[in-house]
Amino acid sequence: MLITPALVRTGREFNDVESILDFLSDLAVKQGFAGSKAAVLSGFKLREQEGTTGMVEGFAIPHSQSETIREAKIAVLKNRADRPIQWESLDGQPIYTVIALYIPSVQVKAQHLKLLSKIAVLLMDSEFKNFLKTTDDPKLIATKINDVAGIESEVAGGKTNPISNERTL
Repeated sequence: MLITPALVRTGREFNDVESILDFLSDLAVKQGFAGSKAAVLSGFKLREQEGTTGMVEGFAIPHSQSETIREAKIAVLKNRADRPIQWESLDGQPIYTVIALYIPSVQVKAQHLKLLSKIAVLLMDSEFKNFLKTTDDPKLIATKINDVAGIESEVAGGKTNPISNERTL
């Protein structure tokens, strides 16, 4: 799975982008799918330099692509409703929910964009956005993202890789 309950953190009190990206980089190493916090953090920072990943309506989608990331993953970080994150966004509003993408460098750019596109489409769905804004249960959030995004589907005893759409047994 690309997202598990262990990769969903709610009720946080971050103030700025830097502290969030640092936390997300550390989380990748602690969860065992990345080998270097510094490399993951560098990937996040490089992407932010290209342009903000702060979207609209309180959501951000930072992403890091690095050789140290061993498998594609998604993490969700939700700040408390009374603790907006100072993050440049497309609508000028503060960020409360961060959906981070971790992409191994070995994956081709088209596959990276496919995953990003799936998340962006989800954030155009009002029902999905309301769900994320009002739910703090990590298991429910992980399940919903996996189910709604079609990120990993069980197919006849095998799984479909969401990035390549290849079926594995």
